[in-house]
Amino acid sequence: MLEIVHDLAPDAQLYFATANTGITVFAQNIRDLRTAGCDIIVDDVFYFVETPFQDGQTAPSNTNGGVVTQAVNDVTAAGAMYFSSAGNSGNVDQGTAGAWEGDFVDGGPAVTPLPSPTPALRLHNFGGQNFDVITVASTNPVGLYWSDPLGGSANDYDLFRLNAAGTAVSCQFHKHPKRHAGSIRASLTSGWATCYRQKPTAANRFLHLNTNRGVLSISTPGQTHGHSQAAAAFSCAATPAVGPFPNPFSSANITENFTSDGPRRVFYQGDGTPYTPGDVSSTGVL
Repeated sequence: MLEIVHDLAPDAQLYFATANTGITVFAQNIRDLRTAGCDIIVDDVFYFVETPFQDGQTAPSNTNGGVVTQAVNDVTAAGAMYFSSAGNSGNVDQGTAGAWEGDFVDGGPAVTPLPSPTPALRLHNFGGQNFDVITVASTNPVGLYWSDPLGGSANDYDLFRLNAAGTAVSCQFHKHPKRHAGSIRASLTSGWATCYRQKPTAANRFLHLNTNRGVLSISTPGQTHGHSQAAAAFSCAATPAVGPFPNPFSSANITENFTSDGPRRVFYQGDGTPYTPGDVSSTGVL
């Protein structure tokens, strides 16, 4: 990346700091670059734990899902310009989307092969069916997020992976109710179905399911999330550096089919204060 910057601006003074030694180190290195005098900061890194729903993290959390976003907010407030990749996890327009987000829709009680305690747990309806099929595999973790503040959720959702026929549970993920997001670190075989449900005591929330470079049969826009979506950051889509050879790049060039799409819905400020108190559904986002 520094080589590309040098080609564009050969007289610019260049600095480098790693993002690969942990999410909190990444966040601090962003601040250190600004302290060193960097006016323009660029990265193409993303941590799977990063939250889609909170703009920063001004207090400690058991997930640290907003620490990088907070660092970006800090350096942009101090006058820096921050550019980050929107991600390479697909988009709806080009048929590569692997994310689904929207309000919880009650699809009825859980039935076999899912556990069915009393009272019955409530399934989520993705839009005509209570499961979503993974049509392209991903080896990245699957993330399930719901619209509560980091480290401050009293709600509980479970995520299930079913076999291709929907007749057996292949994997169940259960997140402690005080945490904000869940993830499954497993290879997702093409054609397996995913399904998640609401605990009887959980409140309805806006949900974000992300296969991180898989493809879903029922998908929505809103793949890109994390620090590239910080309030004053520039989230950059992937597009060819030059037009189809030997032509130069122009406004007629389209994005790569793997680039992530938006928009991003944000519910909470960095301290967990809601932007629209009392409404954390699709009608209450910023």
